[in-house]
Amino acid sequence: MNIVICGVGGQGILKAGELISICAMLSDFDVKKSEVHGMAQRGGSVITFVRFSHKVYSPTVPVGEGDILLSFEMLEALRYLKYLKKEGIGISSNIRIKPAGSSYPENIERDLQKRGFVIVDCKSIKDMRFLNTYITGFISPLLPFEENMWLSSIEKVFTKSIEENKNMFLKGRRDGDSLYWRRAFNRRYRKHKRYLSGKEIDRLR
Repeated sequence: MNIVICGVGGQGILKAGELISICAMLSDFDVKKSEVHGMAQRGGSVITFVRFSHKVYSPTVPVGEGDILLSFEMLEALRYLKYLKKEGIGISSNIRIKPAGSSYPENIERDLQKRGFVIVDCKSIKDMRFLNTYITGFISPLLPFEENMWLSSIEKVFTKSIEENKNMFLKGRRDGDSLYWRRAFNRRYRKHKRYLSGKEIDRLR
């Protein structure tokens, strides 16, 4: 499984990559993680690769080989779209962070949806410190890890606000296990003539 995580410095992209990596290790997968581009300080573009399988040889995801592209900001989703494979799943928050000295593309949310992205409404999150755990929870139904492994990973990754991070992760997990994913899976498995149920999605994982 190849996961590409991108966003803007200060959004918690590196922590999200660490959380997925540790959960994969606790689930007995071989894991490689790499921050391959960008600046982690607030405001810079950041991208992280996470790869897990029974054996992984390289930490970087080749262009066009990403199974999941998870973006914390919509413009960054367009920036790194090239990493997503044709049948891959794109997810982006609906957060907009205008780059310094540049205008923001019009109709970007519609453009991403036309490309098959699931847009996650994150504007209702009151404390953006928990954006990374919420949106990681949102994609967690697609990954082959048990819920207790996720919660154990949160305890290892975060030293503060552990219970708050767990609650936001579980909220994202509930929201992610919804019609959005059934639509996403229908785009990937076009032979199905109707929306997939949660149990059908489980069989496809």
